[in-house]
Amino acid sequence: MTQRVKIQYTVGVDELEEEVQRLVTKAFKKLKSVAGQYPTDNNILPLSLQMIDKIDDVRLSLLEVDRTLHDVADIVSAYVSFRSSSPAQQNAPDNNVNSELLEKINDFKKMIATNESSDEISD
Repeated sequence: MTQRVKIQYTVGVDELEEEVQRLVTKAFKKLKSVAGQYPTDNNILPLSLQMIDKIDDVRLSLLEVDRTLHDVADIVSAYVSFRSSSPAQQNAPDNNVNSELLEKINDFKKMIATNESSDEISD
């Protein structure tokens, strides 16, 4: 089995439908190809190592189709979630990030105040 690498890339919302269609088409072409792999000749005996190899090849191909369709389902699910959220939620900044930033700013202010106090004392 070949190693897999997860990648991420962005497409414009107006390109998303085309990208999803491309992935679905890819998956179904592979599925059609897998269906055509079934040995129609009698050269492969049903109870042989060749049959096991053929079955393993088909299963790996089906796994590839499943992974592609899983990716498509994730993309469509994320898109539906994005479209169903309110515009305010889509544009709202992350509250945790804001809280952390405010906390760091306050810590910095305290540090500056402490340094200024110690500078005044040493003058």
